[in-house]
Amino acid sequence: MAYRDEVLADSPITYLSLDGGDTAIDVSGNELNGSVVDGNYVLDATLQSVGGVGEYALEMNGKAYIQIENVGPIIADDSFTVEMVLVRTPDHTSYEALWAMHNAAGDDFLVCWEPNTSSAQWKLPAETNKREGSFPSVFYEHVGERIHYVTIYDRDASAVRVFINGEEVLSTRYPIVTVTPPVPENAQLVFGMQLNGSSPSNFTESGVISQVAVYKGALSAERIAAHFAATSKPVLLASIASGWVGPVAGWNPSSNPVPNPRGIERTGRSLYLNGPGHQLATLDQMDGGGGNGTPTGGVSDPSRMGVIAGTVLDIQAQPVSRRVRVHERATGRIVRETWSDADGKYRFTDLDPRRAFYVMAFDHTLQQNAVVSDNVHSEVEDSP
Repeated sequence: MAYRDEVLADSPITYLSLDGGDTAIDVSGNELNGSVVDGNYVLDATLQSVGGVGEYALEMNGKAYIQIENVGPIIADDSFTVEMVLVRTPDHTSYEALWAMHNAAGDDFLVCWEPNTSSAQWKLPAETNKREGSFPSVFYEHVGERIHYVTIYDRDASAVRVFINGEEVLSTRYPIVTVTPPVPENAQLVFGMQLNGSSPSNFTESGVISQVAVYKGALSAERIAAHFAATSKPVLLASIASGWVGPVAGWNPSSNPVPNPRGIERTGRSLYLNGPGHQLATLDQMDGGGGNGTPTGGVSDPSRMGVIAGTVLDIQAQPVSRRVRVHERATGRIVRETWSDADGKYRFTDLDPRRAFYVMAFDHTLQQNAVVSDNVHSEVEDSP
């Protein structure tokens, strides 16, 4: 079965579809929708082959998050399971909360951090006890790749259990058994940060989140493995039937966004169909060169970390959000693509200053022709 079918077969209390708006619609039929705050949506090539719900992924940019209220009455005295599909990028900061459960006042109940950024993977404050669990930073093994991440609050086993890519994460430093009180009656869930009272804090500042599902009760290890296996099955979309696969990187306000098959993501990697088995594989394309040999798509030579930035204005000289592409001048090849923000600003990094580019801004409303800036060279910041 496709991933979405595996999820729905286990009757989630909510399964959110990220379709570009301020509301993440629950497709489970329970109408437990999520509110999307400061949402910056992307079409992420690494996640497009999952076969889940929703057209987009939510960029975790240090201010975006999803909030689901009033889950307490549904879970009641039972266990619960949180499932996510995400991609992490190398630019982690300390204490990035992937998701958390709070009471209505914003007090912590259960907080789960990204293990690369915190000594604790989860923390469960109870009335008389506070337990923290940690395990090796296995996320480092999957930077730039799709991660299937499941947390179980298992009241029957008095345990908090974590599964990454279908396997339970265990270590002598990871105390599974703990105090597991009932969830707060007015419990709320947040994804991409944790609350400090009424204020968001410890935002996730890198990567994207694609799929979010919550279940009443504890999913079995067998069902979690089946969900992960479904994410690994290649789903050949029309845009990736052959050749390169690339995302529209950045928020896309168009009602009919079109993926750019030759765009390069910020990681510097593109997906492509590899060999006779047509399996999805990645190619490092940072610097616009297609093979600098770095493990994470970073720039191999700091002197080549050039930046092109600017502002898009409409015919009334007002800043607007538009699709912006950088082309290599010698070949016309698209080497970067994004959308300018609400203030019209865009920024491209890790470009070779020795190469000439041209930058094009497109009006998706078709009220204005494309604007071109030709023979542009990136500049290394803080250079003399």
